[in-house]
Amino acid sequence: MASLSVQIIVEETLSQQSEVLSPSQLGYQFEHDELKRLLRRFSGFASVEITDAYGYELTEEIIEQRFGSDGGVDCVIHVSAMNERGLSWIITRVRNIIKNGDY
Repeated sequence: MASLSVQIIVEETLSQQSEVLSPSQLGYQFEHDELKRLLRRFSGFASVEITDAYGYELTEEIIEQRFGSDGGVDCVIHVSAMNERGLSWIITRVRNIIKNGDY
């Protein structure tokens, strides 16, 4: 029986080079890009911090080096505030940003 393989070609318009990425590589790239977008979106929030599963702060520069046990990037969003009302407001705002894809 013949085996099937999937190859997806991604073209870089600026350099006019093409690279063949496996489906798992595309998954890594997608997760890394999404996390970078989240980091940029929450960069102005003094009370929001994004860390990896071990508590180390994530930055755009180190995302490409991070892979969870399943191959993805594991992250935790930490929210802090001076009082419960502020905490509730920030949590709602963060939840809505993620839910609505506003990042």
